[in-house]
Amino acid sequence: MVSKQKIQPHHPESPIYQNRFRLFHAIVALAFLLLMTRFWYLQIFRGAQYREFSTRNSVRTLIHYAPRGLILDRNGVVLAENRPKFYAVVLPKREILEEALPKVSSILNIPEVEIWKKIQKERNRFLPITLKEDLSWKELAQLESRKSDLAGVWVEWKPTRSYPYGKIAPHLLGYASEISDKELLGSRQEDPNRYRLGDLIGKSGIELVYEKILKGIDGGKQILVDAVGRPVLANPSERFSPNEPLLELQEIPAKPGEPVLLTIDFQIQKRAEELLQGKAGTIVAMEVQTGEILAMASEPSFDPEMFARGMSSEEWAKLSADRGHPLRNKAIHGLYPPGSTYKLILAAAGLEEKVISSQKQVLCTGGHAVGKRVFKCWKEGGHGMVDMERAIIESCDVYFYKLGETLGIDRLAEYAKRFGLGQPTGIDLDGEKSGLVSTTQWKQERFGAPWFAGDTASVSIGQGYNLVTPLQILQAYALLANNGRSIRPHILKSSFVPSPEGHDLNISKESIEFLRKALFEVVHDPRGTGGRARIPDLEIAGKTGTAQVVALEHKHGLEDHAWFVGFAPASAPQIAVVALVEHGGHGGSVAAPLVSDIIQTYYKNETSH
Repeated sequence: MVSKQKIQPHHPESPIYQNRFRLFHAIVALAFLLLMTRFWYLQIFRGAQYREFSTRNSVRTLIHYAPRGLILDRNGVVLAENRPKFYAVVLPKREILEEALPKVSSILNIPEVEIWKKIQKERNRFLPITLKEDLSWKELAQLESRKSDLAGVWVEWKPTRSYPYGKIAPHLLGYASEISDKELLGSRQEDPNRYRLGDLIGKSGIELVYEKILKGIDGGKQILVDAVGRPVLANPSERFSPNEPLLELQEIPAKPGEPVLLTIDFQIQKRAEELLQGKAGTIVAMEVQTGEILAMASEPSFDPEMFARGMSSEEWAKLSADRGHPLRNKAIHGLYPPGSTYKLILAAAGLEEKVISSQKQVLCTGGHAVGKRVFKCWKEGGHGMVDMERAIIESCDVYFYKLGETLGIDRLAEYAKRFGLGQPTGIDLDGEKSGLVSTTQWKQERFGAPWFAGDTASVSIGQGYNLVTPLQILQAYALLANNGRSIRPHILKSSFVPSPEGHDLNISKESIEFLRKALFEVVHDPRGTGGRARIPDLEIAGKTGTAQVVALEHKHGLEDHAWFVGFAPASAPQIAVVALVEHGGHGGSVAAPLVSDIIQTYYKNETSH
């Protein structure tokens, strides 16, 4: 009997070998299946997405920056425009820089080591690197005239803001400067493609409020880049030249921002700025019927182009530390006691509430006792017997102490709010202050203290807790000049938004006529405090005011604030103007002539147009 030969494990016919062979085939098949599944996932299921990624990696966009829209006055005078901002750029390629670098360093006054640092930092992008922004005309001329010696270095430009008249209306126009990281993050939530780092954005004034109109839409051209990001030239050569065309795929032109037409009259604005030179304060002029602002000047001021070109830390520190607050628009940001301009509101309240007639006479002996304190009149010895008209004409303090005492602070506050005090006017500028109209409740909540009769006496002549902006006082008098019809001050010429319902003055025609007549006499009566506002052959109505500064300021020798607010012609008003001069002294002698001058400028312009 022949015995069977034993099969070794490694023999092909061995069961162990067969099992291992089948397992190997299964693993290979599974791996192949996984690989094909991955290919299907990448090329079919995710194919469109990865094709887009591939396109992004091979295409770069060179930005064509859109200029901001022009800002013009009511007659088409350009108040804000654009200028080219030139900057030197370099292609980060060592072999083309070694020869040009020393010359560029000398022209731009930048050490070679700093240039190399910039290049090393961004060399992997293979796109132009900015060496210096906002080149001077000398630097620009030298770079352009020596192009042949500066291979790899050239000049590019983008539009930046320019204000042709410098410091004319800077608070009103505002300024634009480079977008911050916070602003960029916020803008991307609204429109991801609207802004990028380095873009200009409005920061204050018209530049901010109408940013969406003024901001253009950037264009650009797409160029092809190689695998490592270098631009592909249309006609490659050994020596790079910025004039050599790139391989372009598509170009989209930039869309400039829309122009903004303002209500401002350049000539009136310029005159207001001139009148305030050497002073601290504001002048605002407005058309009575429409609420259009004709001028809004505030001093001290600033040059808005400092922000557009980029301000050094030293310049910013000096500007922000200035005790004159040059960045503050005193017309809408400044809060002041209204002084005697407030007396007209008491007169209106007294007539409407029928607590006094216009003919009733009050004795002014030069002071009025409230408790143990005597509140003095500005005229030592007093005015004698005065009725309401004469009290307004001569600005008698004692008359209004007594009237305020009769009315009470809460009833007086109601009329102050009817005149628009204690609330924003709604002007289309940023940061407008609300001011303060005090009441018994306000003092209790603010100080935890009751309201005293002496508090009412102070408020009754425009002192005490009440605070107003100059624009609020102008609106209050314009309401009166407009026969109580609501108006909203505004700057944009092409879009007038009417005031909210219920903002009409809501006082009788008889009271309005009486008050307007009294304001006319303030200027034209020989005893009136506003005589220096008088203009030959023109009827002007208005009110002076002298607002006391706090005791601490008096210790430093600072005078009171000077007010005058008026309108013309008195019988059919067209223009209303307010002037406030900080620490100017008496309103009749300091502020009234400023208002008179602006009104004369207005009528000269009307004649010339």
